[in-house]
Amino acid sequence: MFRRFRHRRVDDAARLRHRETFLTKEDFIWPVFLVEGGGRREPVVSMPGVSRFSIDAFLDEVSPLVERGLRSILLFGSPDRKGVEQAYDPEGLIPRAVREIKGRFPSLEVLTDVCLCSYTRDGHCHVGDNDETCRILARVATAHARAGADAE
Repeated sequence: MFRRFRHRRVDDAARLRHRETFLTKEDFIWPVFLVEGGGRREPVVSMPGVSRFSIDAFLDEVSPLVERGLRSILLFGSPDRKGVEQAYDPEGLIPRAVREIKGRFPSLEVLTDVCLCSYTRDGHCHVGDNDETCRILARVATAHARAGADAE
C-alpha cells in the first residue's frame, strides 16, 4: 500500500520542508479596473476592498506600491458606454492607460485583458461569430501591444 507522508507535516517547520511551491510578493499581479474620467475612485460593491480607478487616480494609488516592490499589474477596462470598437481604439481607455503607466513606471510589468465582455451590450465575451470575435480580439491585442503592454 502506498503511504503519503502527511503525518510528517504536523508543524510549520515540517510543512515548509516538504512544500513544493514558494510564493513571494514578486509573484503576485494586481488586477486593476479602470474607468474613464478624472479623479475617480469607485468601490466595486460586489468585491469589498476593490475599486475602479480613473487613470490619474490609479497613477497616484500605484506609486507607493511600486516603490514598495509591486512588479506586475493586470488592466481591465470598464467603459462608460458600450461598443466593441472602444476595445481596440488606439486612443481607448486601456491603450491610453498603458502609455501613461509605462511612461511613469517603465519597469512595472503591464498585462492587459483582451476580453470583450465589458464592451458588449450583452456582457458576453464574443460578438456571436467566432471568426469575427477572433479578428476583433487580434485587433485589441495589437492595440495594447502597440501602446506598450508587456503581455495581452
